[in-house]
Amino acid sequence: RLRWSASALTHFGRRPTRNTRPMVRTSILCLSLIAGFVFALAAADAPLRTTAQPTDWPQWRGPDRDGMSPDTGLLKDWTVKAPRPLWTADGMGRGFASITSVGGRIYTTGNQATGQAVVCLQASDGKVLWTKNITETVPKHSYDGSRCSPSIDGERLYAIASSGKIACLKLTDGSEIWSRDFKDWGGRMMSGWGFSESPLVDGDWLLCTPGAGSAMIVALDKLTGKEVWKTAMPPAEGGGKDGAGYASIMVSSGGGVKQYVQLVGRGLIGV
Repeated sequence: RLRWSASALTHFGRRPTRNTRPMVRTSILCLSLIAGFVFALAAADAPLRTTAQPTDWPQWRGPDRDGMSPDTGLLKDWTVKAPRPLWTADGMGRGFASITSVGGRIYTTGNQATGQAVVCLQASDGKVLWTKNITETVPKHSYDGSRCSPSIDGERLYAIASSGKIACLKLTDGSEIWSRDFKDWGGRMMSGWGFSESPLVDGDWLLCTPGAGSAMIVALDKLTGKEVWKTAMPPAEGGGKDGAGYASIMVSSGGGVKQYVQLVGRGLIGV
C-alpha cells in the first residue's frame, strides 16, 4: 500500500546538458576505493591480506545499502606512496554498473556482443569465471549499457537488465533459475534511457520497480519469481513524469513503520 509520496523536483527528468559525458565502464581496474574490496588493494605500507576474507559487499552500496563498510586499516594518504594496481580485467561489457562481491568473487553487468550479461570474476586475479546473458539481444535506448549492480543472496544472484528483464541466476555458473520482465506489469521508465535499478532482497521477497501505474513496485517470491504483491501509484500532481526513475529501493523504519522508499518519476514514495 502506498503510504506517502512527494512531488518530484522541477528539474527532475531533464536531459543532460551538451557538456555531460556519460561514464561508461568496460573494464575493472583492481585499485578500488570501496572499502569492501580491499582485497584488490595492496597498501604501500602493509602486505595484502591473505589470511582472512574481506567483508562481503553483496548488493548495491554494500550490506546495508548505505555505502558504509566495517573494514579498517585503509590507506588514507596516497601522497607518499600510493597502493599498486594488482590486475586489470577486460570483458566486462559496456555499462554504468558498479560491482558487488561475495566469497572471493566479483559480479557486475554489461552489454556484450549478443545481449546484456552478468559477469563473474575471480577476485584474486581478475579471471572471468563465467558470463551469462540475461537478455536475448542488446537493449536499445539512449546511453546504451547496463545500470544494475547484481544482488547476491545465498547461492542466488539477482539482476535487472536496462530493458526491464529481471533474472535469478545460480552463483556457481550463472545458469538461470527463473526470470520475469517488467512488461508483465506494463512497466515503463520515465524516459527513454533504460531501467536503472539494483533489486532489493528482503527476507523471502525480491523487490523491484516496474514503474507501471498499477504496479509501481512489486514484491516477488525470491525463489520462484511469483508475484506476492504490487503497489498501484495514484495520480500525482506536480512535476516529474510517470514511470520508474533512476533509483533503487531502500528500507526505512521512519515513524516507527517499516516501509520501502523509492524515488520514481513523479517523486519520492513510501510503501
